Amino acid sequence: MNLNIDKTKLYLLACSFGPDSMALFDMLRKENVSFVVCHVNYHKRGDVSNFEEKSLKEYCNKLNIKFECLDTSNLEKPSSNVNFQAYARDVRYAFFKKIYLKYRASGLFVAHQLDDLLETYLIQKKRNAYVSSYGLEKESFNYGMKIFRPLLDYSKKELEEYDLKNNVPYSIDSSNLTDLYTRNKIRHSVIEKLSLEEKQKILDEIRQKNISLCSDRKFAKAFIDGRDSISTSEIDKLDIKQFSFVLFEFVNKYGIYSISKNKIESLKNLVNSNKSNIKVKLSDTIFYCQEYGEITIYETKRKYSYLLEKPGVYSFDEFDLDFTNAEDRNIKEADYPLIIRNSNKNDKYIIKNYTKSVSRLFLDWKMPWHLRQDWPVIVNKNGAIIYIPRYRKKFIDNHTSKFFIKLK
Repeated sequence: MNLNIDKTKLYLLACSFGPDSMALFDMLRKENVSFVVCHVNYHKRGDVSNFEEKSLKEYCNKLNIKFECLDTSNLEKPSSNVNFQAYARDVRYAFFKKIYLKYRASGLFVAHQLDDLLETYLIQKKRNAYVSSYGLEKESFNYGMKIFRPLLDYSKKELEEYDLKNNVPYSIDSSNLTDLYTRNKIRHSVIEKLSLEEKQKILDEIRQKNISLCSDRKFAKAFIDGRDSISTSEIDKLDIKQFSFVLFEFVNKYGIYSISKNKIESLKNLVNSNKSNIKVKLSDTIFYCQEYGEITIYETKRKYSYLLEKPGVYSFDEFDLDFTNAEDRNIKEADYPLIIRNSNKNDKYIIKNYTKSVSRLFLDWKMPWHLRQDWPVIVNKNGAIIYIPRYRKKFIDNHTSKFFIKLK
């Protein structure tokens, strides 16, 4: 395993207690890489899920390795029409990102292996979709994290043999033995029947296709160049192939690697729409937004609600504020404790003795749709909304108290 990393830094390891991630666990340890193990318990297999969590935790404790676990039983369950694999991925990577920031990690190790790479490519071919790259990349940057996949040259069988040879404990996920998911069907009906020569032929095909994508990806990277939005007038000048790569460059930090041709073509056709607000679902949590001539990508966020017991300086994921004295915003000490939360569709706000719905106020301000979902409102101890930060493009806040909103 060739690791091109700084071993003086700390990393994360996504670990399920399966044979692939446990093999990577052992290899990283023998390479003297410092890492924190991140495990997600989805409770999909009853006592087996709890056994895996317990066993992995005990193994980490034995080797003096930090262990972080997400218990999804505390999370809101997805609705029946939501794809569970997509939901699980979103939950998993949101957790990884949280731990990544907690430890200021320099990268996340994921145990994708050769069979995963081949499966991903065959699924891409089957769907005939536009993709940012074919197969899986050894290094990528997604969800705001540097991601390493050092096992892409190893097959699942080789990793299981490694575990047995090195006395590495692991558990087999019984759901992988079924054909419940598309990936499993391809694994059992195609991948497991391929010879080494056939696998190599597919790998050569993947390599050639990715070489042909290089110039398109470079163009898209230069076009985006760190921007959070693009004007529809700029997009209108692009052909469909250029647009697809610009879109991928825009969304790859959210973990979207494939979009159907029909979806991309329909989005390109929307560029000249007369509608001022358009939103199109790209995944369960990611939306393409076209608002007032600007195109942005929006990720739905959790609902938040923060309690401010008294005046002071506070910092949260969505905003920073200095309310040591906020009377310049008509917020008095008698209003405390305050609650700062997301706005909702039933909120009302009194402006100069006139009651107005908050949603109408946002429309008047021409606030982009994606911001309306997360924009904060301040509620006093009596349950009345007493302040809403002003929205305006290039708005300059001249208040003495500070209310810095981090939302984009």
